[in-house]
Amino acid sequence: MNHEKIDERLKNNFSKAQRYGYRVVMGMIFLTVILSARFTGNYKMTLMVQTTVICLGIAVTFILVPMLTYYFDKATFTNKK
Repeated sequence: MNHEKIDERLKNNFSKAQRYGYRVVMGMIFLTVILSARFTGNYKMTLMVQTTVICLGIAVTFILVPMLTYYFDKATFTNKK
């Protein structure tokens, strides 16, 4: 995909992949914040868990968005043929 010319189809698929990737990560972060606030009494442990989940979420997003873009682009391209 690096050598492919960017067109409207690729932009739409990238935008769709970003929406899905960010939803997954925001869901992970939201659940972690809610659950760690309810079940953890140790303040340092809560901050460590939240920081770890946020870092993992960002890493997952950087991996998930290109994979989903490829998946959506491949599906769109094969449907047009």
